[in-house]
Amino acid sequence: MAVIGKRWNGILIQGLGNGPRRFGELRDHAVGISDAVLARRLDELLGCELIARVEPTDGGARHVYALTEKGRALLPSLDGLTAWSTQWLAEPGATHSQSPAQGNEDSV
Repeated sequence: MAVIGKRWNGILIQGLGNGPRRFGELRDHAVGISDAVLARRLDELLGCELIARVEPTDGGARHVYALTEKGRALLPSLDGLTAWSTQWLAEPGATHSQSPAQGNEDSV
């Protein structure tokens, strides 16, 4: 469980949700990650068997990464966390709207 909570790992797993990616494509997906941190995170995810190195289809890339069955099983949970955070975790200074069912004590 600790590996999922580490910074970047959820983003990297979600980045592989649409298919295999090269190292540089994953770096571009995880904006702000350094090459060294990306390499460490990929090694961790490989060690947990959430991702695997696969043979590139075009023969050009040394390392192409893809989700394993175990990694794909995480996608619905990560998608749910993303949806929750989008709704409930605003940037500082932003406000959240509440649905009528939630009520709003300030409007009374």
